[in-house]
Amino acid sequence: MSSFVDERPTSRRRFFRTLLVVIALLVLINLFRLGFVSYPEADVKLECFTDKEYAVLKAAADTLLPGAADAPSASALGVPGSIDKFLATAPPELGARFKQLLMMLEHGTTIFGLKFRRFTELSQGERLAYLEKWMNSDLSIQRQGFMGLKKLVATFYYVNPRSWQAIGYPGPWVKQA
Repeated sequence: MSSFVDERPTSRRRFFRTLLVVIALLVLINLFRLGFVSYPEADVKLECFTDKEYAVLKAAADTLLPGAADAPSASALGVPGSIDKFLATAPPELGARFKQLLMMLEHGTTIFGLKFRRFTELSQGERLAYLEKWMNSDLSIQRQGFMGLKKLVATFYYVNPRSWQAIGYPGPWVKQA
C-alpha cells in the first residue's frame, strides 16, 4: 500500500528547492493577475510615469502623508504630479530607478509582505505596516528605497505653501517679488 506522505527526512537541499518552487508559484500567480488589472487614469497630465506608476506613487504618498483636519493629504497638494514633472527633467537613470522602486513596492507585497494583493489594493493600515517593514528591513535596498521615497514625497509636500499652516511655518522671511 502506497502513502501520499513522503517519509524521507527533509534535507537542506530539498527544503530550499521546495521553498524556491513556492516562491516561484507566488510570483507567477501575482504576474498572472497583472493581465486582469487596470489602474485609474491619472488626474494630471503625466510626463514621466504611466498611469500604473502614478497610482502606486499616489497610494504611497497618501500613506506617508495622509493629511489631517488641518493638513491636506499629499495627493491633495499634487505631490505625485510634482514628482512626475521633476523626474521628467531629471537624468533618465534616476527616473528609471524610481520606476523600478515603484514596481517593487507594488508587486513586492507577495514576496516581502506575504500578501496576495498588490500595494495599491491594500488598506491604508496595511500599506502603512508594509512601508514600516521596508523602513526596518534587513535588506539595505528596501531601506534605501523607503528613504528615497519618503524624502522625495516629503520634499514636494513641504515645499507647497498650502502645507505650511499645519506645521506652523509662516513662510519665508524674504517675500518673493
